[in-house]
Amino acid sequence: MRLLISSYHFDAMPEGICTGRLVRALLNAGCRITLVTSDEADCSFAHPQLEYVRVPSPRVPHLVFALLSRLYRAPGSFVLWCRRVAAKAAGLERHDLIYGRSAPISSAEAARLIASRLRRPYWIHYSDPFPAPWVAAGTHLFRRLRHYSRRLLRPAQAITFTTPEALAFQEKCLGFPLAEKSFVLPHVAPEPAWLPARSEPPSTFAYLGSFYGKRNARALLEGFARHRQSRPGSRFVFVGADPATVLPDAERLGIVAAVEVRPRVKDVKPAMADADVLVALDADFGEPVFMTTKIVEYLMVNRTVLMVSPESSSSARLVRRFPETAILAPGEDPARIAASMTAALQLRGGREDFARRFQGMSDFSAPRVAAQFLAEAARRTGA
Repeated sequence: MRLLISSYHFDAMPEGICTGRLVRALLNAGCRITLVTSDEADCSFAHPQLEYVRVPSPRVPHLVFALLSRLYRAPGSFVLWCRRVAAKAAGLERHDLIYGRSAPISSAEAARLIASRLRRPYWIHYSDPFPAPWVAAGTHLFRRLRHYSRRLLRPAQAITFTTPEALAFQEKCLGFPLAEKSFVLPHVAPEPAWLPARSEPPSTFAYLGSFYGKRNARALLEGFARHRQSRPGSRFVFVGADPATVLPDAERLGIVAAVEVRPRVKDVKPAMADADVLVALDADFGEPVFMTTKIVEYLMVNRTVLMVSPESSSSARLVRRFPETAILAPGEDPARIAASMTAALQLRGGREDFARRFQGMSDFSAPRVAAQFLAEAARRTGA
């Protein structure tokens, strides 16, 4: 199968990293792929069946981007990049399917424009619903984002989501049926990794990634402060977060000496190896529709996992599969988070428990996800 995938942040940001794993899985399954991306992507990965089309991002003042976004009724500052991509469509006729991934305001719009010019089917991947659950219905912003999302999704042949809850929420939000042309495509998990055993104090929690929107560090830090009342030696390391989203609350709570913020790194394995417990957080706001990429990544190493998420979420269901090595803090109540942190340090999962966890993550394995994608493509496009 000949695929054209647009991914603005390929291999560079959370969605781009997730797309990178899917691209590798599809290449291993025999696909030929053209990757349309930007100069903000990481294009160091090479494969004989992978071709890059790198389209530079335009450098213009923010005000110009804002005006263009209003003109084209599309949010964000990617309008010019999408049009640059579409201008290259004439050389891309040989593809069977066009698939837009990463942020909808960039890569999905580029896929729509290319498909329109080439008269090819296109698919869109929404990692998170758009508009997000925290955008209040009835506001001008909500109407604008919903209009844009409708414009993207109506002509798409298929839409992929990471959770069934996100699919249902998106359908309800847009007000027209999506289920028949949508399906759940899980995040691709990395290969299992056995990290060296960690026995040195102090007990260390690690959160890998950033905070944005309604996903913030406040409840984690408040829970950690309570946890330290019984475990005063514990520390909390944040890797890749903006210090301004962590340190003010840590200072307010009097725990700044126990909190460390490190810059973003390409390889997170050393940070994982330095932790006793890996912490993930879902935004506890409205309907539980999310599944963060990092929870899938965490579950593929031999470390205890603490998931802070509503009890009915997909992430909660996932960690409940592995009670010997993972624990759920149901929601963002600091007292529950504190209790879950203490309980997480008391879990004593052994090698056999982690091996069962790795095997239990087979739904997210690269061959399984690639096979599902290609089966759907064959059914829907005949390719």
